[in-house]
This record gives sequence, C-alpha cells and structure tokens, in this order.
Amino acid sequence: MSNPSLVCSAGTTTYEVMKNLLAGKRFLQVCRQYSTKCYCLGKITTLQSLPRDTPIFLQTRTNRILFTALHAIKEMIYTLRKECKRARWGIVIGNTTTGIGENYTAIQSHYDSTKPNAEQTFVTTSQASKDSTKFTYNKGRNALYNPCFFLNQYLNLQALNFGVSSACTSGAKALIQASRLLKCELCDIVIAGGVDSLNALTINGFAALDILSQNPSEPFSESKGINIGEGAGLFLLIHQNLYKQLSSNLKQKFLVELQGYASNNDAFHITNPKLDNKKFQAIIDSLLQSSGLQAQDIDYINLHGTGTQANDSMESELLSQSFANTPCSTIKPMIGHTLGASGAIEAGVCAMLIIESLKNKDGKTFLPPHIANTKASLPTMLNFANNTQKITVKHTLSTSFAFGGDNSILLISASNEEQ
Repeated sequence: MSNPSLVCSAGTTTYEVMKNLLAGKRFLQVCRQYSTKCYCLGKITTLQSLPRDTPIFLQTRTNRILFTALHAIKEMIYTLRKECKRARWGIVIGNTTTGIGENYTAIQSHYDSTKPNAEQTFVTTSQASKDSTKFTYNKGRNALYNPCFFLNQYLNLQALNFGVSSACTSGAKALIQASRLLKCELCDIVIAGGVDSLNALTINGFAALDILSQNPSEPFSESKGINIGEGAGLFLLIHQNLYKQLSSNLKQKFLVELQGYASNNDAFHITNPKLDNKKFQAIIDSLLQSSGLQAQDIDYINLHGTGTQANDSMESELLSQSFANTPCSTIKPMIGHTLGASGAIEAGVCAMLIIESLKNKDGKTFLPPHIANTKASLPTMLNFANNTQKITVKHTLSTSFAFGGDNSILLISASNEEQ
C-alpha cells in the first residue's frame, strides 16, 4: 500500500491531519445547515474546486473531497502510469452519499418555488435548459459508481472501477476488494479508499434514529450519541511483481502493506449490532490465524468507537477479551464519523503511525489519544492511548462495524522489506 492521502475536518493534507490528531484536537462545529436542529458535525472548511470541464453529474461535494485527496498522490499516479497500462488499473471507492446532497437540494429548491404537481416529471439537464419551469434530477449523481467514474475520467485511465456501499464498512471493504483484484491478477495497480460528504438526507436520517449528538461525542464514556463528519482516504495498492520493478525512490512511497483482512455479516438487525460478538470474534480469529500473528503482536488498534452505547459496549467487551493490553483509541471524537470514508481514513491513520515509527530515529511514534472528558460509564478493560505514549508500531488493526450487521477488520503492517 502507498502512503495514504487523508482529508477530513482536521486538515486537507495527511501531514496536517496527523499533526492535529496526535495532538488530540477536536475539529467539530455546531451546525444547523442540514437540519432544523443544531448538531455537532465534522465539516471540512476548505476544498479544491473541480476542473471547469467536469460534467454536471460529477459536480458533487463528494467528488470535491475526493479531488482534494487525490492531489497528494496524483504525481505518483502519473509516474506509475508509465509503468502500467491504463487497462491494468483498478479504482474501488467506498461511499454512501455520492451526489445525494445536490439532488436533494435541487428537489427541495424546486418544491419551495412551485406548487406540487402530480403530473410533473423528472427531466434531464438538456431538457431542463429548454424549460426553466421544470427541475433537474440526475440519477447519475446518486449512482455508487459516480466517484470511481470521476477518477477514471479525470486520470484518463481505462480502469476496472466500481463503488462499494456497505454503510460504515464501505471504506474498509473497498481496500479489501482492491487487494482481491490484485490477488486475482485482474489489475496491477488499484486506487482504493473511501469518501463521503455531509448532506441533509444523511443527517436527518441519523437524527430519526435518535443517535445524533448536539455535543462532541465521548465514545466508551458518558456519550450522548455520535457526530457525523466528512472526508476521504486514498491509497494505491500495487501487485508484488510490479512493486519489485519500482525504483528505490518510488518504493519509499510504499512502506506499509495490507497484510490481512476479514469480514462477515451477522444479519442481526438493520441498525443495531449483535451483542454476543460471536461473528466479529470469528473474523478476529480468522485474521490472526491467516497472518501468523498472535494477539500480543498487535501494537495499536483503531477502534470503530462511534459513541453510541450499543456500539461501544459491544466493541469494548469484544476487544478486551483478546487485546486488553493493546493501546487503542478512536479518532471519531476529533473528526466525527465519516461513514463510508471512515474505514479508509482510519486505515490511513494506522498506516501513518507505522510510517512515523519507521522514520523516527528511536523507532517510535506517538498515538492518537483517546478523548473522554467524563468518567467512563461502560465497564471496559481496554488500554486507551494517551498523547504522551510513544511506542514502536509495526502491526495495527482497524475495526469497522456497519448497519445490517456488517463487520470488517484490517491488519495493516510495515512491509516485509521494512520489518
């Protein structure tokens, strides 16, 4: 895996994001833009503009976030394009929002300016230009392939590309699918990660579940609910045979690897996790067995840690069984839950901890601290990290849980050449 490109409310470059996360700073703001109520959200304040020739159905906030994240790895992509045919590339992006926000706004604006008419129909952009009394609805904006299609077109590739949408595991599962494409030798290089943007439909949907908080969340503590955020995490995954042909300078951009992964689905409930943990314990056992590692070999765990009592009690009970002494934390109190992007962003944080550990003279790195300003109300035996800890990081886990009982876990390690 390449060094990641990260964008979220904590920053629009990986360096800025990591600097702020390691300092334990919160980047949440009380906002009423998307709902009649004020909620605490992780909104990005500055984004790059899309190219002027971007087709209208690709002009979404989601793609602006993705385009901002692309900036850090664009030159590497152009360099690698000389080494790999355009048709041997892949693009896999996890997301849940695509262009929902833009279509939602267009429909709402039209409704507010005209009387509802049962005979009114959705029309294409070209038709709408001939009749200004009608409103546009572009189904391509909402399509799950939209972010992938945008990257494929902008980078002038002929990539095998598709979107992954499995709620909060989307970003993690995009990385899993990218790894599978390489193992099946369908691709030599895959651009993979996750992206999601804030919008009214998503915010009001979570509000309807009564789990959104008007205050900063405090997972595994006396949290009042979750904070939603937005962002993107991007990686390049490369086939081992092509990696061996890279120059030493380019190899320095690939210091970590997706050493293992596991996922399953317990299909327990559309929104609540199953509390007996058996399904997720099964993928932890499967992951460790396939990687040849023991629980004590894991140096750091990025927790899903949403701030809901259902998630936090299940996750703390589960991980304390095998990883009671492993330093762990969740970054969601700092940037919010970035939904389809969260698995990729948090995998990127794990990757950067390994890279920092490799580059520092003492072979150690600080950890993102666990943030909780109140006394923990959940019984837990987890070893929460603080911002004074400095440890050697070679192997990390990142957990993701999603609606519908979807579970994923990633094992991100220093590459074999670096260990």
